[in-house]
Amino acid sequence: MLNETKCAAILVLVLSTYSTHSQYVVEGKFLDQEQAPIPFASVLLLHQIDSNMAKGQVSDGEGSFKIDINEAGNYFVSISAIGYLKAETDVQLLTLFS
Repeated sequence: MLNETKCAAILVLVLSTYSTHSQYVVEGKFLDQEQAPIPFASVLLLHQIDSNMAKGQVSDGEGSFKIDINEAGNYFVSISAIGYLKAETDVQLLTLFS
């Protein structure tokens, strides 16, 4: 039986995006409701239009992740870990013109 605290964990996702030389970076940290890191979670960057995976990786021991991507667009970040509810959030990567 799963621990009730884990099942009711609230995602605290510190997420930032930025662009460097035609490349975008999506990074964040996966934390539980007590602000403790959730290590080795599966992190997927999915295209919003069809939910196909653009990139994926595993968060580190501190719950941190960093995904580099070359395409601007609308995405979902989907994070899952054993014993926790899956968390998703929208990410919009924009091309800025000066």
